[in-house]
Amino acid sequence: MCHFGSFTGNDFLSGVGPNIKMRVMPAGTVMTEFKTEFLSAGINQTRHRVYINVVCHMRVVAPLASSDVLVDNSVTVAETILIGDVPEYYHGEN
Repeated sequence: MCHFGSFTGNDFLSGVGPNIKMRVMPAGTVMTEFKTEFLSAGINQTRHRVYINVVCHMRVVAPLASSDVLVDNSVTVAETILIGDVPEYYHGEN
């Protein structure tokens, strides 16, 4: 239920007037993409991360108005640290 004054766009009239039944209907598309990355995490350690990038284009449609919304988010699915051997000594080239 919504008050008739809410459709005027005037804040002063919002919430006044007779009630009007209305239904809001969302519509949109979702695109997902798996991504992976390797990052340095210390001496002979590598962080491996797998995540999903989610991009959602939505349109909220009401009787007298509509609005477009873009949501872009990354969700981590798995993360692990790969550990290598640490050498006894290091000899750099000079």
